[in-house]
This record gives sequence, structure tokens and C-alpha cells, in this order.
Amino acid sequence: GKLTTRIGRNSNEVREVLKTLVHFGAPDRILVDGKPHLGTDNLVRLLKGFREELVSLGAVFKWEGRVESLMKTDGHISGVRLAGGEEICADAVILATGHSCRELYHQLHDLGVRLEPKDFAVGFRIEHPQPLINRAQYGEYA
Repeated sequence: GKLTTRIGRNSNEVREVLKTLVHFGAPDRILVDGKPHLGTDNLVRLLKGFREELVSLGAVFKWEGRVESLMKTDGHISGVRLAGGEEICADAVILATGHSCRELYHQLHDLGVRLEPKDFAVGFRIEHPQPLINRAQYGEYA
């Protein structure tokens, strides 16, 4: 729920992110608060709104699909091949890699994709009820 940045609260990029959050239902006060806070309970609603907007614009979300390889056409990434063999072609590919993406970064490098660090990142903390974690970790013995 807390919004922090290291690139300056009043930079154009940060202002645009804050305005976008408000557009999707964040409290207006985040535009003026010194230490803005969304409220953890608002995150689910905001993320659903983001996803609905992206889907309405043609985005496709693939959950739990492991990217086996990237497809390249005319010098551009043109899609992905999933571990199950499915090929997805697209004008743009957004890789939400998580923490286990070393192989994918090697593929990007091998394909000649220019990689550069970004000065802006977004992260969310997700909290789960303990009984859910216990069931996931211990199964029937939880």
C-alpha cells in the first residue's frame, strides 16, 4: 500500500503513475501527500481495473505459462513459445519474469536484445492467511 520512489516525487514519470492510480480508483490524496499510501485493501481493486483496461485494449494474460523460448522476426521479438509448445505471436511482448528468469535473460542477450537497467520499478507485497500457506506447504497435514 505504501508508495515510495527514489527518482523524485514531482518528476513527470512519478506524477503520471500517481494520476493513473487515481484514475483506477486510488484515493485522490496520493497526489498531494508527502508519503502517499494506497491502502493494501485497494490494491486488488486497482489491479483488476488495470487488467480489465489492458484486456479491453487487446492485451492477453497467460498465467502459469513457462516461456520456453522467444521468437524473433526481422530483428524484433515477435512472440513467445511456451513449454507446452504453444506459440503466441504479438506486436509487443511484456515479460513479467518474476525471480527465476536467468535463462530468459540469457536468451534475450543471445538474440541481441539491448538490455539496460531502468530507474523505475513497481512492486507489491502480497499477504496470505496463515491457513492458506499451511495448506500450500503441508497439504493434508496442515
